[in-house]
Amino acid sequence: MLRGIMHEMNILVTVAVIAGLYISLFLVAEKVFMEDED
Repeated sequence: MLRGIMHEMNILVTVAVIAGLYISLFLVAEKVFMEDED
């Protein structure tokens, strides 16, 4: 039972990390594009 919970937690952590990476990439790209226009 505990192992199953740990496995679900690992999936949640992985999803959160990937989402964070995508958000940071999006913010960096947006900042670069904004600087490009100027």
